[in-house]
Amino acid sequence: LSPVCLGSLRRAASINAEYMGGYDFVKWANGFLGDLKKHANLVGGEVCVTLGWGSNVRLIYLPKDYMSLKEHESRFVSAYRRAKKRLLVFDYGGTLMDQESSFSSFCTRSRRVALGFVSKEVKTYLNELSQDPSSMVCVISGHERKLSEAFDGVPNMCLFAEKGAHIRWPGASNWTTNVNAAHNLEWKEAALKLLKTYRRKTDGSDVVNKETAVVWVYNNTDPEFGEMQAIEVERYLNRVMKDYHVTVRRYDHTRIIEVLPRNCNKYESTIKIIKRFKEQMLIPNNVKPSEVFMLGCGNDRSDERMFEALEQVGKTWCPASHFTCSVGMKPSNAKYYVTDQSMVVEMLRILSTCRSRTRKLEVGTGLEWSNTNSVVDSALRMGGFKNTKPGKVGQSGSFTNLSSMG
Repeated sequence: LSPVCLGSLRRAASINAEYMGGYDFVKWANGFLGDLKKHANLVGGEVCVTLGWGSNVRLIYLPKDYMSLKEHESRFVSAYRRAKKRLLVFDYGGTLMDQESSFSSFCTRSRRVALGFVSKEVKTYLNELSQDPSSMVCVISGHERKLSEAFDGVPNMCLFAEKGAHIRWPGASNWTTNVNAAHNLEWKEAALKLLKTYRRKTDGSDVVNKETAVVWVYNNTDPEFGEMQAIEVERYLNRVMKDYHVTVRRYDHTRIIEVLPRNCNKYESTIKIIKRFKEQMLIPNNVKPSEVFMLGCGNDRSDERMFEALEQVGKTWCPASHFTCSVGMKPSNAKYYVTDQSMVVEMLRILSTCRSRTRKLEVGTGLEWSNTNSVVDSALRMGGFKNTKPGKVGQSGSFTNLSSMG
């Protein structure tokens, strides 16, 4: 082993020995009893859920109003169909794109945060939804402006790159840049210097220098050593960046640490989208906020800010027709969840099927809006959600009767 590796191993062993020496059986037992007392003092506003297998089993407490979207599908689709205007906001990686699509195994995965790709199936659904003149479909991502490559052929999508540093509104071909985010970037030099030091000390890690953000990627490091280094990097970054107007955030799911301007976040980006939605789609058409459908869907820690914004506005505008949905069951600001990314694809299939069937009914039979609502509602009462693989638009799947409508 090289002197650098030996030094790292000795440091890790020293930290482990210090931890074990200060955490004896008595402390472990007291901690366990403390958890039991906390559980006994719950007032009934939460439920305890077991997650994981074997030695990875853990208990988490979730609010009682945190529900499976699958169990409320009829209300979800009915609210979508009855709304006069619709706003759909999505995360990218792990939501529209399968998080594993950019690599096939641990040995071949890229050190960098790969853009990945959106499947042809998902692009078909998004194109169908975004072509609806009554809908605005948006994606907020931490990826750079090359995010537009993933949605090539879907021109009506609203894209927010680097969490709002760059914006491409529906129908536009060019990006607009958040001047406040790109104005003062002197902090990047100090952040890059520190992260490059840890890249040399941590095998498998990498540094990504974006236009307005810096990311330390440790998804290809040794799991335990990488996690230990990430905790250290996050602590040092917070010290170095304390005098700058930036945020340091560690994401355990994607195994990255991100440094970016404070005004580039999914809360402010979502508020911008809602304001644009109101100015361009509600006010000119005299649509009341109560006649709106809102959906937010994401899978990681940064999406909690998006859920927060949508919940704040949704509770005031449309209490019965706004849905915030996390991908995976976990403590969240969202009120609903789907089990995994494949269920997001299924949700898109259902909504795009509603849209395509309504369009065909309106064009082919001249049905009024209210009549098409009743036709679909009748189909919903007859159909049910099934655990099938997502299919193409028009194939049988979740809403069997809805999908087979002529």
